[in-house]
Amino acid sequence: MRSHSHLLLQSDRTSQIATSFKPVAASIVKIEFKNREIFMAREGETHRKIFESQFGKPVRAQAWNAIALQMKEAQMPFTVENLKFVAKCKRIANYHRVKSPVLKNVITAAAQLGEEAYGFQILQCVFRLKPGLTRDKFYRAFRTSGIPFKQSFQFKIPELGEVLYKIFVER
Repeated sequence: MRSHSHLLLQSDRTSQIATSFKPVAASIVKIEFKNREIFMAREGETHRKIFESQFGKPVRAQAWNAIALQMKEAQMPFTVENLKFVAKCKRIANYHRVKSPVLKNVITAAAQLGEEAYGFQILQCVFRLKPGLTRDKFYRAFRTSGIPFKQSFQFKIPELGEVLYKIFVER
């Protein structure tokens, strides 16, 4: 049987490793750990509660089950970043379902483009993944997001998740 002093020493070590432990939202905690920020669910919080806190309103069980199924089919792990992204996608296309082929296309495009890419590379990648796309829809996705597009501009791909989702979603 372990003594309570052993548990106290273990928690002291944990507090020495993690430099800060701050609540970010109602159900998310930000931990700074070895110069990295890790976002985790608070103990007892479900993925659905995290999604609802990012989406801004409660979600029915049926709707949540459909979203969770699409995330599983797209092979997206239930991390806080992914839940934030899917909540943002749901806000963008509120009357459309979040579909796994769309999420897979966004993930594939982001993986092919890497961290940064020029506009012409984004254009080529998107038209390779979705050949029937019109140029108007491509440019409209950037314009409605407030991001100017030129083929010579260099873009950070993690910041273009919303734009990529708008491009691949059927409207």
